[in-house]
Amino acid sequence: TLAAIISSIASFAISFSLAFLIIKLYKKPIPYWTLEYIEAVHDYENFFDVTILLSGLGAIMDIAITISSSLHELILKDPNIKLKSLVKSGKEICKDIIGTMNNVMLFTCFTSIIPMTFLLMKNNIVLGDAIKMYSQVELIVVLTSCISIVLSIPISLYISTIILHPSKRRNNK
Repeated sequence: TLAAIISSIASFAISFSLAFLIIKLYKKPIPYWTLEYIEAVHDYENFFDVTILLSGLGAIMDIAITISSSLHELILKDPNIKLKSLVKSGKEICKDIIGTMNNVMLFTCFTSIIPMTFLLMKNNIVLGDAIKMYSQVELIVVLTSCISIVLSIPISLYISTIILHPSKRRNNK
């Protein structure tokens, strides 16, 4: 649990600090008006930031828990596992996770474009224009989430290996 918590916090802090830095350096204005429920919010920028944070946080926590619990199970099966073998097995687990998590984030975020696109088409707006208007914000959310997934995998593997490896516990006894 400690490995998953520390991995989640570290991955979250690093990946979203990087994402927000890039967003702040981005010179073009972000079309906040395309966000759902925006009429009820007066602080568009913070609402958008929270949207980005919440969209990637679940994926980061899922990755951290999966990696730490998998490594813990490997250590329970073989308490004398060498660090090199543990890292190699962890990398194989990470390869399995990365594609699945990125696809889930991609399809989850982009499915929110579909209802708004149909609504705009019902109001006589061309399909290309509807997608162009509402896909910019979702694209930022998807890219930020995918970057956070890619960054959280090695961070979680490294932290979980350090915390869980048996040689660390033997040296402390």
